Amino acid sequence: MTVVLTGNDLRLGEVVAVARGGDSVELAPEAVARMRKSRAIVEAALERGDAVYGFTTGVASRKRVQVEPGDVGEFNRRLIQSHRVGQGPEAPADVVRATMLRMANGFASGTTGTRPDLAERLVAGLNGKEEPRVRLLGSVGQSDLAANADLAHHLFGDTPLAAGEGLALVNNNAYSTGFAALAIADAGRLLDALHVAGALDLEA
Repeated sequence: MTVVLTGNDLRLGEVVAVARGGDSVELAPEAVARMRKSRAIVEAALERGDAVYGFTTGVASRKRVQVEPGDVGEFNRRLIQSHRVGQGPEAPADVVRATMLRMANGFASGTTGTRPDLAERLVAGLNGKEEPRVRLLGSVGQSDLAANADLAHHLFGDTPLAAGEGLALVNNNAYSTGFAALAIADAGRLLDALHVAGALDLEA
C-alpha cells in the first residue's frame, strides 16, 4: 500500500502501516502545489525586507536580532545544533518513522512556508528505510525541539536550508503526535484482546 500525504487527512492506520509495516509514501500533487504557493508568499515577504520571526530574525530572546540573507544557512545550522539536547536511549525505529511521516504531512499542509524539498526529503527517507538517530528524552516547551533537532541533523545535515526552514524543522509536535499515534494503536489492540479474554473467561 502507498500512503498519499495531502496535509489534512492522515489516518491512524496509515501511521501504523508506514511506521511498522514499511508501507511506501508519496506526496499528493495538490500538496506540492500548496507548498510552492505558500513558499512564494514567504519569498515575497523576504524580498520586501519584512521582519518575520525565525525567517529574518532570531528566535526566543534574540527575536529582535536581524538575520542577514547571507547568514541564513549558518543560522539554520546553529538553530538545529543548539536544540540537540536529547538524552537517554534512542527512540524505537517505528517512533522515528511515525515522526518523519507526521512531519512530512505537516509540511504538506502548506502552513509552514517551507519548500516542497523538505517534505520530499522526509518521504525519500521513509521509502529508503533510513534510520535517523533520535534520542528518546528531552522535549523542550510545547514543541518537540530536542527530538526534532536530532532528526533534522541526521536528515538535513548536508542540505542547504532556506530562510525559516530550520525553525520549521524543530518547532513542531511531529515526535509526540507520532509517538502518541502508535500508543493509541497499541491500546486499541490491548483493549480488543481484553474483550476476547474476558469473553472466553466468562464462557469457561
